[in-house]
Amino acid sequence: CPMDLAELSEVLCRGGWARMQGLGTESAARLLRVQLQTALDQELLCRGKRLAMALRVAIAQAACGWQSTYEDRARYMTSHGEKPFSRNTERDYAEIFHSTYLTYRIEGWRAPIRSVSRVRFKPRTQFVDPSIPATLLSHTPETLLQDAPTLLELLRCLVLRDLNVYASILDAKASPTVRYYADSDGARADAVVTLSDGRWGAINVAIGEGQFEDASRGLCRLRSKLQKNPESTCPEPEFLAVVMGSCNRPR
Repeated sequence: CPMDLAELSEVLCRGGWARMQGLGTESAARLLRVQLQTALDQELLCRGKRLAMALRVAIAQAACGWQSTYEDRARYMTSHGEKPFSRNTERDYAEIFHSTYLTYRIEGWRAPIRSVSRVRFKPRTQFVDPSIPATLLSHTPETLLQDAPTLLELLRCLVLRDLNVYASILDAKASPTVRYYADSDGARADAVVTLSDGRWGAINVAIGEGQFEDASRGLCRLRSKLQKNPESTCPEPEFLAVVMGSCNRPR
């Protein structure tokens, strides 16, 4: 898609909401803030929870990214002069975000690999649209361009959102069809799309060509591990791909 980073930043901040297409990013952000509060208010009231705490938890999750741990988020709160919320508090509010469809969970892929490396399976939480963390962090398209780590996180959020939509119509028997993979040896995939007949493909996300080599290296390590495992019944991947926010030439 012929889009530079400035245009991509606007897309990430506006999001994919049908009602906001054609709006300027400032108008879209104002509308999204109202919609977020509306989505949370009734659920928070029913559970005796507070909007202020819900926003604190959501902002910490948005700032630290989908691969972060509770310890990462606690350090973030401390570095910003706030007392960290407890694990139980975070868990309660995370469940509210999930039940109001603001977030969803991505499972780890249990690839048929016999390895001494530590493989991560714990579900990771992702926002349903990149505009939500962008709004929580008060980012504009201009400020987002100055924050490369967050730009990458939001691009990953957009890619996973679309992959889940497209993959949902490929194979009704496989649920969920989109997972992630990560281990301590550096093999990783932001998304692994699997079908019930064993076919699979893996994707990593990068902002641009400067991150391409690292993203592709993680995918190649995953494929190599499967190939070297004599007991693996997993077939060769149908594809390995790096989705980039901008690229000067085709790969």
